[in-house]
Amino acid sequence: MNLAEKYQLDQPVIILGVHRSGTSMLTRMMEMLGLFVGHDLQGDHESKVVIAINNHYINKTDSSWDAPQYPGADDIGTNFVARAFDASFEGIKQEFGPMTGFWGLKDPRMVITLPLWLQIFENPKIIYIKRNPADIARSLSSRHQQLVKKGIFPATGDFTKGRIKFTQRCGSLEGALDFAQEQVAFVESMIADGMFSEHLEFEYDEMVQDPLLQLSRISQYLGHDFSRADLLKAAGVPRQEQTAPPVDLIDQYFPNLKP
Repeated sequence: MNLAEKYQLDQPVIILGVHRSGTSMLTRMMEMLGLFVGHDLQGDHESKVVIAINNHYINKTDSSWDAPQYPGADDIGTNFVARAFDASFEGIKQEFGPMTGFWGLKDPRMVITLPLWLQIFENPKIIYIKRNPADIARSLSSRHQQLVKKGIFPATGDFTKGRIKFTQRCGSLEGALDFAQEQVAFVESMIADGMFSEHLEFEYDEMVQDPLLQLSRISQYLGHDFSRADLLKAAGVPRQEQTAPPVDLIDQYFPNLKP
């Protein structure tokens, strides 16, 4: 019996993607469609509980989010994520909220820890948002350097902020690109190895250019119907809610949608 069965939890939607690849944007959209991702969230729509569990693995492996130890056979056997989840379940449930119905997990560190979560939830719905590693690298290195200039990050050496371990790897464009390519390669290796039975993937640019089309794919993949009003609201997120997509696209992409 896995932990989902032990605690009678429904299978979640897992939003998967490398840091700076659009996971926060996608999560905001999914929340507008009714997806519950926890009560206590950071500004990037990440559950503090989920981050803490993922950081538990990172700390136990003496690594960091930007220079991680990807789970091997020994790590999967030990599974610090499942142990932390089981040992603290009642507190996790109280802080996170109900893990039943239309609910999900979002944290870019899931790229590292997904093999461990899959021992808790065997058949989650995985939505993988991809982005060009060069674009990820530019965003990561720019953010890092801005925080160094503001005095929030040190300019040299490894450090910890808010219990999250950092290195200087993403302080340079070269290091950030190496990190992004490494992360993408790990996800691709999980897919190639058949680690999860099914998933939906699309590019960040595809979501920005035609959000309703990708939302229609998400609806079909999840087998979940959404309201016209919620779809239009969610589709405005990639454009920073300045202009909603043409209403007639709803009828094109959702031919069976009720008024």
